[in-house]
Amino acid sequence: MCAEKLLEHFSGMESPRCAGKVEHRLLDILGIAVCATIAEAESWEDMALYGRSKQVWPIT
Repeated sequence: MCAEKLLEHFSGMESPRCAGKVEHRLLDILGIAVCATIAEAESWEDMALYGRSKQVWPIT
């Protein structure tokens, strides 16, 4: 599954977070979490490391 299809799947979700405290888009967080889990991330720290290692991804 390509990243665009994955993000399209989650695109209808609304973020329940407080607008003033949001640092990252919900779609970015969900995409990173799913991909990191597939890549066998075992903790939130692993997911954050995975996301930082993929910062150059051209996802909009």
